[in-house]
Amino acid sequence: MDRLTRQGSFLHRMSRQDTFRVLKDQLLIKLPPPAPHDVMHDKKLALLAKRSLSLSYDLKELKGQTISEIWVERLIEAARILQLTETEWYFVEDDDKGPFSPRNEIEALHALELNVRGLLMTVAAEPESPLFNLHKLVLERLNGLKSDSTAPSKNVSEINARLSTWAAEQGIKSMIYAAEFEGFGRGGAASTNLQTGDLVIEIPQDALISEDVAMESDMCPALKETPELTGETMVLLWSMRERHDEKSKYAPYFTALPETFHTGLGFGIGGLKELEGTLVADEIIQAREHIRNQYDSLFPALSDKYPAIFPEKYYTWECFLWACQLWYSYGIKVKFPRGTIQTCLVPVASLLNHSISPHVTHFSRINESNNTLQLFALRQCKAGEQCFLSYGSLPNSELLTFYGFLVKDNPYDIIPIDLDLPNEIPEQVELIEKYDVLSYHMVRGFHPLPTQLVAALRVACMEEDEIASFKADPRTLMISERNERDVYESLLSTFDSLLEPLEQQDYSSPDHTEETDPSDWDVLLAKQYKEGQRRVLESVKSLCISKLSSL
Repeated sequence: MDRLTRQGSFLHRMSRQDTFRVLKDQLLIKLPPPAPHDVMHDKKLALLAKRSLSLSYDLKELKGQTISEIWVERLIEAARILQLTETEWYFVEDDDKGPFSPRNEIEALHALELNVRGLLMTVAAEPESPLFNLHKLVLERLNGLKSDSTAPSKNVSEINARLSTWAAEQGIKSMIYAAEFEGFGRGGAASTNLQTGDLVIEIPQDALISEDVAMESDMCPALKETPELTGETMVLLWSMRERHDEKSKYAPYFTALPETFHTGLGFGIGGLKELEGTLVADEIIQAREHIRNQYDSLFPALSDKYPAIFPEKYYTWECFLWACQLWYSYGIKVKFPRGTIQTCLVPVASLLNHSISPHVTHFSRINESNNTLQLFALRQCKAGEQCFLSYGSLPNSELLTFYGFLVKDNPYDIIPIDLDLPNEIPEQVELIEKYDVLSYHMVRGFHPLPTQLVAALRVACMEEDEIASFKADPRTLMISERNERDVYESLLSTFDSLLEPLEQQDYSSPDHTEETDPSDWDVLLAKQYKEGQRRVLESVKSLCISKLSSL
């Protein structure tokens, strides 16, 4: 398939969304409005209106071939607002035009690039025309984003070579190959220079490993006779046995999988002890208990009832935990043509590691025209460099628990803060309701303290005389110096208590990591997680100290 055909396929859904329009006297870039079911629908439209931003931008209003920087920045700002999540919206300040997060910036530029490219394919735009130059500028923005791409450190192994051969036999088309990368382990390297809109991987529907595969196997009767099993549990049980079948259609895929997964779910006593006192320790313990209870509810009962289908040697607790880690870390939710959504293992695509600045983001729907799952490049990746996708806007606690790695200075690491807002004094309640003061708040490292959090604490810390006299907006005005001091001392106390279980040592330094036995991978990962959390808390604590010193 040539590039233009691939891009046409990539754009086929746009015609249904009316994202661009060509009229006799207009050349409109028409940004799609928020979906009616979007929980942020009203807030996005309100923010657009507050900033006098439109959903339609007429290129014919531009005279000559020059596109003003102000015009482009307003267009991108509108696209950013349309892509906001609830968490991102919480941190948006009045003077903040973005970027709001790596995810938001990529999605905004990607949506805008699709829009402008669709318009280019509709009209005969000449080189250096405003439309042509706008597309060029958006591509430059996309390709200029920070990248984790590196060249492979090792040649492909024989196992990975067999995986590539098998994938081709299954009709999987791929522009990446398996390789080893320093600091990442196995990943996917681009086999050619990838450009925006290029098809990176195309997987036939029947090459996906889903619950349909399990129901078509000899396990089907036993699975149907166990009504409490969900589709995801069925395919998990199927994969536990299939992993050991050398004659399986999927043998090359399972052979290429790790023998062990180093995720938080596999932490030993040492790793959990190192995490003691942190929220993620409780999350890991609860997740392990849930998995263990699930296992105990199935085995040895299923092995006793169906010994030929569920042989004991393949259905131990260790094998069950391995399969759970496989599906948690490699599973991708895919929407099938019949409307069902299933978690699938996606061969070849599972080679792609996570990045907050990925090359691939949208890959969750089967293309009904040819029954394939298609992954397209939203920005360029040079031949030989590592190609990334995004697992989502995940904090390090989730990456640690289910994937077994961390992102340094992760922009999605947030510290939740719950407040008990006053509800008895009418004047305070009136302030809370008038200015939509929230009770649930959060902070993130290396960013200013959110105005909404400060406003909530200002109201909560008001004294009787202030309640009677203060009638302004607590989001923009300090109530009193005493009140302001109480606000930041309260925050300082909260951050100090959260820092207590985190030893103040640099666990990422080479000198410190050498003290940990490499076999104690969980202890090392736990220490690195704690160091990251400490850095986040120290950064917001320093803001409180700075503010208090200025009062």
